Amino acid sequence: ISSTFFKDAAIEIKKGSNTKDSVYWNKQRPVPLTIEEQTDYFKKDSVFKVENTTRFMDSMDRKSNRMTALSLITGHTWKHRTRQVQYKISGLLEEGWQFNTVEGHKISTQCVRLWRDSTYREHETLLQLGYGWALQKLNIHASHQYVFNPIKNSSVKLQYHSGVQSFQPTVPYFNLQNSIYSLIVNQNYLKLYWSNHLRLVYETEWNNFCTFKGRLLLEQRKALFNQDFRVWVDWPNYSYFSNAPFHPRIETLGFETQMACIQDLEWTFRFKQRFILLPDLKINNGSPYPKIQIGIKTALPFSKNWAGFTFLKTSAWHTFSLNRWGKLQTRMEWGGFLNAQSVGLMDYKHFYTNMLLFQNLPLDGFRNIPYYELSTTKPYLQWHMEHHFKGFWLNKIPFLNTLHLQEVLGFHGLYIPGNPPLQQFVFGLEKIAKVIRLDASYTLQSASASGWGFTFGLVQPF
Repeated sequence: ISSTFFKDAAIEIKKGSNTKDSVYWNKQRPVPLTIEEQTDYFKKDSVFKVENTTRFMDSMDRKSNRMTALSLITGHTWKHRTRQVQYKISGLLEEGWQFNTVEGHKISTQCVRLWRDSTYREHETLLQLGYGWALQKLNIHASHQYVFNPIKNSSVKLQYHSGVQSFQPTVPYFNLQNSIYSLIVNQNYLKLYWSNHLRLVYETEWNNFCTFKGRLLLEQRKALFNQDFRVWVDWPNYSYFSNAPFHPRIETLGFETQMACIQDLEWTFRFKQRFILLPDLKINNGSPYPKIQIGIKTALPFSKNWAGFTFLKTSAWHTFSLNRWGKLQTRMEWGGFLNAQSVGLMDYKHFYTNMLLFQNLPLDGFRNIPYYELSTTKPYLQWHMEHHFKGFWLNKIPFLNTLHLQEVLGFHGLYIPGNPPLQQFVFGLEKIAKVIRLDASYTLQSASASGWGFTFGLVQPF
């Protein structure tokens, strides 16, 4: 194997390379600089000196730090470059207001402080507060992350959380959509439990082709029940589901308070990974080979009411460039519990499923499948492919080629022993009005969700 198989620097800039004097460059250059090149370097050096003066940076910061009406919706960031610090507060779209049947109407806010020095080491502190009127409990989430070695992307992060937590991972803007569906359509999809936990996360690059990430979690889990049943529009044939993920019609079903100590180890391999190496920073820039990930999660059962299991998974994903045929995204994952002595509902293998009209699912998501229907403690194999043709066919059709639409074909599958294999075909159009994607999906061999479904969302970069 070639030595460049594990190390492939696209650009490498040595420390102090921009501070060499004219004597050094006169020896290195085979041909002296022209008058035009000398003038260009003089202008660039002059602009650089001005842009890095305290007066100039403070003036630009005062201009960019002005709040607008849009800041209330999208949030706002205050920068102070001379102090190398910035502050950000969330807007109504990110946090703000939401409604769920466990907490009722809820108001949240999030503040972030980021400090970064000239060598790209950084400290990020986050504080998130939320209060639900029906549950009458304050949600607190705080974290601090320290990036101590930007060359190896090494960081350590400590989190504290006391508040509600979703049983399964959620996609962006799901809480807002759940609020609208609950109050207007009487369909509450968000299922919550109360979590008090501490989490320690460590991440580093062992070398250019292998990244290690370790998490240690100490958590107390408590069951929650629906507290607020109000609606804005009351539909006679619809009513709220319970907060029990697997028993949506049994309101009083919960689980006993459980403790958990979980260690989660994960290795990611990117062979022949390209990167840009600066004096104090390494920027990874993809690889022509698939990304491979291996993870093992272990819950240590210290006593009877502690979670106990071992979960193993391995996955691979890659984006193939097909030139004028567009791009092909692929992902495959196998996983399973080596033992399931005491598995909490939140520890099940949950898949990204969706029942909303608007969705922004990741590549490994399934459309029009009820939440938690696929959740399992059995071994599983899932595979996903999406071909983005980037207008290869539609650009050949008169009139349609003026709309600049792009075609998408997708195939998604899941196999769990004892269940019929799930297969889903997706036919999509993206770049509608430049930002919208419309999908029609057909599902085969799903117990309760078969046939056609339609969703739309935002175009996602890849």
